[in-house]
Amino acid sequence: MSLTGNKTPVIFLLFLALIVAATSLPAFAETRYVSDVLIITLRSGAGDEYKVLKTLKTGTPVEVLDEKGNYFKVRTKDGQEGWALKQYLSPDTPKATVIARLKAEIARLKGRIEKLTGERDALARDLKAERDLRKQEKAGLEKSLKEKSARITSLTRQLNELTGKYKRLVADSGDVVKIVKERDALKKDNARLFLENNELAKENDRLSQRSNVYWFLAGGGVFFIGWVAGRLSRRKRSQFYMF
Repeated sequence: MSLTGNKTPVIFLLFLALIVAATSLPAFAETRYVSDVLIITLRSGAGDEYKVLKTLKTGTPVEVLDEKGNYFKVRTKDGQEGWALKQYLSPDTPKATVIARLKAEIARLKGRIEKLTGERDALARDLKAERDLRKQEKAGLEKSLKEKSARITSLTRQLNELTGKYKRLVADSGDVVKIVKERDALKKDNARLFLENNELAKENDRLSQRSNVYWFLAGGGVFFIGWVAGRLSRRKRSQFYMF
């Protein structure tokens, strides 16, 4: 028989052997705990005659590696391997460990509750402050709204009064546009007359200055003529006396 023909039965037998071994062996790598006793021993072999390697207290977790008779081969967390009696190893977590875990969880939850309570109180304070601020802003806005409304009412009343006066003026005048034009024309005439009056005043000043100069010159001429006449008169008298 060739080697190729023998491969299938060999592989099949190995597969069956693995299945049998798996069903006959305990579930290794299982975590167990030292049950509620004071202390048990961890020995170098599966029997009382073997050397005690160390003692294990209640609640110590160990990893099951093998099984032999009334003993489990186990490994502790620090890597120590040995044999311990099955009856003292339980898959259930010890009550002391459960209680310790529950205490730790309770303490954690209390801390969480305290933190959440503080955050809640802080949010409540912030909410109250925000509400107070919004209340103040609302009061300010309402006050401003009332003032604006009162101002609008007052301006509306003034507008109505002015509108009534305007209508009465229009009714009394008959032709407001004509009156406005006449007023503008009067303004222009007044401005023109004002300018003419200024020009006349300036001309009057000029004439007054000329008149003053004229009378000054005229007075000077009269004085000069009188002086000359006096001189001539005295000269004639002196000549008369000489004859």
